This record gives sequence, structure tokens and C-alpha cells, in this order.
Amino acid sequence: MNKFKTSSSVAAQFLRTLPVLAYCFFVAARAGAERDGQGAAGTLLSRPSEGIAAPFLWRLTTPGCAESWVFGSIHIPSRALRKLPDSVVRASRESDAVICEIPFDAATIGKIARESMRASEPLDKRLPPDLYSRCERFMRNISPGFPLSSLDRMELWAFSFSIFLFEQQIGNIGIDPLDQVFYKQAVANGKQTGGLETAKEQLAAMRSFTNGEFIEILRLSLDDVDALRKKGEKPFDRLLAAYCTGSEKKLTEEVERAEADYPSTLRGRFEKILLDDRNLRMAERIRKRILAQPDTRYFFVIGALHCIGRGSVIERLSGEGTSVQRIDR
Repeated sequence: MNKFKTSSSVAAQFLRTLPVLAYCFFVAARAGAERDGQGAAGTLLSRPSEGIAAPFLWRLTTPGCAESWVFGSIHIPSRALRKLPDSVVRASRESDAVICEIPFDAATIGKIARESMRASEPLDKRLPPDLYSRCERFMRNISPGFPLSSLDRMELWAFSFSIFLFEQQIGNIGIDPLDQVFYKQAVANGKQTGGLETAKEQLAAMRSFTNGEFIEILRLSLDDVDALRKKGEKPFDRLLAAYCTGSEKKLTEEVERAEADYPSTLRGRFEKILLDDRNLRMAERIRKRILAQPDTRYFFVIGALHCIGRGSVIERLSGEGTSVQRIDR
């Protein structure tokens, strides 16, 4: 399979880039925010979901070590994902430790939220006038009366992705993305928890890009949303539909749907910094954890696009002496 290329689809960006960071803004802002990931754990029902035909789930078998799993998640809240296939529920329950991309503890979430709200100038001073007006119209369509100025302190990297989460969040109030649900349940059950990356590492990746590049991303994303709405479609609905099929091909097609609109230089930088480099880091840390605690059964939860394609975490693990088998394909 060819390596993924970055799409201009906002939904694709949320799989490929750093939606976990953007989502932390909403977690921190939520009234009565949970402390140390110990709030309501949510529910993972054991009967198959109406939406998920096949999960992105792999069993890892390393000589001399307990069996572990990697689950390819999607970092957006959706009621369609409240029920999961038996294989996923069983793997998470049988695990001794749940490790996500980052730990969903108060310290990490708080750090990301603070770092996302450090802009020294208001948005109308940092965005071109036409783009600021488009963002205002976008927010009015979602929530009439919502003042865009209330987001003036957001860094452009956070604003460029978070603005598109509002609509999804409003339609799924009280629903956490799968990553956080698994993490909360692990905390509630006294299991070991942690992250494969630190907030500092993910923030550093985002800061590798310029404000000009994020302005370009924002403009392309709004173009994509506008085009979809004219057809009566929403980007997250398309993404969720592709994800729930469990088909690598269909997920790839949705991610690549509008890739031609991205400049090749920016696409290449996204691919290296936000995919290749992180795949290598996460694969190394997964293997290190397994070898360091050979009797521990791990359930690793990472974005689905990190699991498929050439150079993926799964491919890297299988090349390092670990047997990898996809479950319920």
C-alpha cells in the first residue's frame, strides 16, 4: 500500500494531525472537568455496534512476553462509537494497562489547554480579513450568537483544528472520544495507564509549522467544508462512515479525497513531522514497554492512520520480532 498523502479534508486532518491536542481544549473547558482522568468512565457495550463493521484491532505476540493489542482509534466524539465489537471490548478488559497517544490526566490536559491559549494578538489581527469573516460565518451557522472573539487567545495551530470540533462536540455533548473512554475506564479499574508521547512532543510538532501554513490549512479546510455542505454532507460523517467499515482502502480514499489542494511542500512536511516521525517514535516505545514488562498485557490506543499503510506503527512492529495479526478484519 502506498504511504498516505495529506488531504485538505478537515476530517482527514483530524485523523492525520493532532486532534488529541485540539480535543484537550474542550476537555479542559468543560464545566466540572474530571480530575486526573477519574470522571465518569463512559460505557463500552459488548454487543457489536450498528456502525462498526470491523475494528482496526491487532494482536501483538512477542516471544517471552504476554499478548498485547493495538487499537486504531478515531479522535472525535461520536454517539455512533458508543457500542464496540466484542473483540475490542474483550481486549481492553483483558489488558493490564491502557496506553494512549498521550495520558489523559489533569496535568497533561491542563498543559495543552494553557499552551493553546497564549496568543498575544486577537484573531482579527492574525487572520486575513476575508478569512476571519468566513470563520465568523462558519461559527454563526453552528451556534448563532457565538462570538468568534471569545477564541481570540487561541494559538493558530489550535484554532485551525478546534473550530471544526465545535459542531461535532455540540452534536455529541457528554460523549468522549474512544481514546479517553478507554483511559478513564482503565483508571476506574485501577489499571496502569500512560502515553506514548508527551504533551511537549506533540506541541513541538505543531509548532514546527508557521502561522502562514496554518492560515493556508484553515482556508483549505473551510473550502472543503463548504463544498461538502453544498452536497448535504459533513466531513466528520464521511470520515466516521469510512472508519466504521474497517476497510483500509475506504479510509485511505476518504483521507486522500481532496489531497490535490495541498501544496506538495506542505504535504511533505505534514507527512514527515506528523506521521513518519511519530510512527517511528510510537513503535519504538510500544516495543520498549512490552519488553520492559513482559508479563503485562497492554492495550495501546492510537489514531487509525498510524496503524495502516507503509511505514505504519504496525508495519514497524512486525519488522522487530513481534508477530502482528489483525483481529475481526
